[in-house]
Amino acid sequence: MRHHPSWREVRHEFMRDLVPINATCAVCRWWFPESSAASDPVGYCHFSPPTVEGWPQTNGDEDVCSAWETDYQPVPRVKAA
Repeated sequence: MRHHPSWREVRHEFMRDLVPINATCAVCRWWFPESSAASDPVGYCHFSPPTVEGWPQTNGDEDVCSAWETDYQPVPRVKAA
């Protein structure tokens, strides 16, 4: 008999390939802002090793690339007793 995987079994594989519409540098796990000011969208991408010039500088609100990853970790739900 053939096993049909449940959603719980395939969810990680399915969700891994989805990239949200707002996948800009500012919400990427590899991006670090240049300053602590929220209005300043300039930062550095730490996906690749730095070059002689340093880390690549990006605009967090507009720049995108194919290395985008989220650092979002969902919080497990706790059943009420």
